[in-house]
Formats: sequence, C-alpha cells, structure tokens
Amino acid sequence: ARVSLRHNGDIIHGQLVRIRADLADDSRLAGLIAEIPVDDATRTQLLLGSYVEASIDAGFIDGAIAVPRRAVGDNARVWVVDADDMLQIRQADVLWESAQQLLLSPSTLQAGDRIVVSRVSGLVPGANVRWREVDTDTGRPLEDSATPAPGNG
Repeated sequence: ARVSLRHNGDIIHGQLVRIRADLADDSRLAGLIAEIPVDDATRTQLLLGSYVEASIDAGFIDGAIAVPRRAVGDNARVWVVDADDMLQIRQADVLWESAQQLLLSPSTLQAGDRIVVSRVSGLVPGANVRWREVDTDTGRPLEDSATPAPGNG
C-alpha cells in the first residue's frame, strides 16, 4: 500500500512494508514499517522511530461488505437471514478490520442474505425468523418482514 507521511509540514511518499504485531497497551496503536526513498531533504527530516501523521492508500475492494464488529462472532462467523427468512451461519472472509467495523468479502453472502447485527441469544440455524432492517448509523428500523415497505405489498 502507498503511504503519505506528513512530518514537519512536508509530505513524503513511500510504501507500507508491514504492520508491527505489537500494540501499545495504553493507546492500542500499531506501529507501521514504511519504506521511504531517502534523499538529502528527507535524510535530515525523518529519523528512525519518528512520529508522523500517515495516510495509507490501501486501494478499493469491489463489493466489500462493511459490518459492525458486533456482527462477527468467534472464529469469524456471521449469522444471516437467507432469502427464505431462515437463520444460517456463514463463515466470514474478513478482508480488513478496525476497532468499530470489519470489511467482509462479497463471497461471505449468498443472494438474498441479510446479516444479523443485533446480539441475540438462543439462535438456531434453520429457524424461520421475522427480520427488521435498521439504519446502521442510527439503529432505527427501516423495514421488517412483517410490514412491507410502501409499494412492496
């Protein structure tokens, strides 16, 4: 991935080599190892271990599905309501994660699947369910299977 570093008001471009495995206990920040081309200007500005502001261009993942972290359970499994309104468990292919959300590969879902984002106990695969679509930002209901949206029933 391409990296742009801002240091002392200057922008320096380079490549992300790796992300360190250890996290700082107090801040949960990870260290990045970037390869920066060195010339006379950058040699005097950027020292090993310097703190910088970094932007990482990781590219675009076509069809990736953003879900709240709470929607993905142990061993990267997600509960889905399939096209027949039946509960199913799917193995999620996690492409990227942050503290709040994960990006899943489109191959995680089948046509008509809806991801369960609420924590509900006692779920049983194959159970028929009523579902409610919610705005992921506000948590407010948009539609549910018992009350079709206007023009759909």
